[in-house]
Amino acid sequence: VVPAVLVTYCVGGDPSHVELLLNCLGGVMFCALGSVAVLFDQGSLGDKKNMEKLLTSVLENLGASTSFNEGGTLLAVGILSILAGFVFLADLGFIANHPKLCLRNK
Repeated sequence: VVPAVLVTYCVGGDPSHVELLLNCLGGVMFCALGSVAVLFDQGSLGDKKNMEKLLTSVLENLGASTSFNEGGTLLAVGILSILAGFVFLADLGFIANHPKLCLRNK
C-alpha cells in the first residue's frame, strides 16, 4: 500500500481519506507490536513460560526458527517497530494538515 501512495504522489496526486485511515491504523499497530515485543523482551508480559510455549509451537508449525532473542534481536525489533509507528503517525499529521484534503462534507 505504501508504494502505491508514493507512486500517487510522484504522478501529482493528492492525499485521500483512505491514506489517513491506513496511516492511523499502521501507526497504532506498529506501536502496539513494538510495545509487546519490548515488554516480552523485558519479561514483564505476564507468564513468560506459557507465552514461550505458545510462540514455540506456532513457530514450529510454520517451520521457522525457535531460538528466541539471540543477541537482543527482540528488543531491536520492538524499537524499530515503535519508530516505524511514529513515522506513520507523523505522516498522518502532515496529511491531515494538507490544504487539498477536505475532512468535512460539503
